[in-house]
Amino acid sequence: MDYLWDPPEGEALKINVHCITTAEPLPNGNSNSVGVVVRNEAGQEVWSAAGPMPGKSKLQATLWGIYHGALQCHKLEKWKTHIETDHWRALEAISYQEEVPQQEEVQEVLRLYNTLHSNNFKIGTTDRAITRIPVVRNGIAAYLTRYGLDHMKHFAETPSSFGEKQFMLDRDMGLLFDEHPPANFGMREVIDGEAPQVAGRILLCQDQGEALLFF
Repeated sequence: MDYLWDPPEGEALKINVHCITTAEPLPNGNSNSVGVVVRNEAGQEVWSAAGPMPGKSKLQATLWGIYHGALQCHKLEKWKTHIETDHWRALEAISYQEEVPQQEEVQEVLRLYNTLHSNNFKIGTTDRAITRIPVVRNGIAAYLTRYGLDHMKHFAETPSSFGEKQFMLDRDMGLLFDEHPPANFGMREVIDGEAPQVAGRILLCQDQGEALLFF
């Protein structure tokens, strides 16, 4: 069965993480971005963040995004978490640390992630999992990532609602009451420009009660 997003079970929280990189920096100087969203079993956003991580590879940035999501769950004292990412190497780095030697560039974030998990483990309560999913099932994280790449200067917590964010959160729960995102993407008011000036003679006449313009 195919679907957009699968909620976590019980009282667990789900952490979705996505990362993109560009071959060349954008005009704003960004060359990568990470999107992270933490949701509960009802699909409600608990926390989210997005933005570039300068100098980090795609693997590094993805792992840092995973760590920050896990850290927020720890702050909320939520010990049951499920991480989803579309980056296979990130899953491999966390799941097969003992079997697969890890690059030096990711050892710091892996140590932090391992320490957070080990030193705060609750016997009979802590339950953490990580799985790889296709990008199509990581839509809201991908949206946050793109927004961060285009509009943000650094990785930071994002507002609870902006742009198409709520539209996509609802869509992930199958609640697509409106097939279109909010007008103007909810970003800001659009002010129409002045009407273009048309050269030529204008004739206004009346035809069956309607005003007609002829140029």
